[in-house]
Amino acid sequence: DQQKAAAWFRKAFDIMLSNGLVQLLADLVLTYGPQVEAMFPLETVVPVRSLRQAVEVLEENGLEAAALRICESCGYEREVVEILAKRGRANRLAALMTSE
Repeated sequence: DQQKAAAWFRKAFDIMLSNGLVQLLADLVLTYGPQVEAMFPLETVVPVRSLRQAVEVLEENGLEAAALRICESCGYEREVVEILAKRGRANRLAALMTSE
């Protein structure tokens, strides 16, 4: 049942976010997020405040792929640009360090 799947996803999302289980949260978003989105918009399953908090926590912990997945799903374009810009600076710094 689609409603049960969405409810399960939200509960798991909330538990992982509130307990700081960021790697599990990233896995949840990347593995089950697309399946939930096929049924419902992500913002109707998980509160916007929780989604934005998750983006911040995931990014802070180096889990950009999951943060980007949420941003792209929810249309958080500014956050996508910020994450990609930070990633770009990190790649450039790494290239400079290896060339010296």
